[in-house]
Amino acid sequence: MAMRVETNPLEMAYAVLLEHGLEGAGEALRILVNEAAKIERSQFLGAAPYERSERRRDYANGYKPKTVLTRLGELT
Repeated sequence: MAMRVETNPLEMAYAVLLEHGLEGAGEALRILVNEAAKIERSQFLGAAPYERSERRRDYANGYKPKTVLTRLGELT
């Protein structure tokens, strides 16, 4: 049976910063913004990904790539 491994996005962001220093700040920010978007999406929908709930408001069909220009450079 396959085991699903949960990774902590905050730990991933720390690891990037520790490995690359301030050069990895953009990647760390990307990780944190993506996680914040997932949390906001789950709160709006009223259910976690792949979860069925009577409180569910709507459905989501996935993600599309987006590039944002920040002080740290372009983040995808």
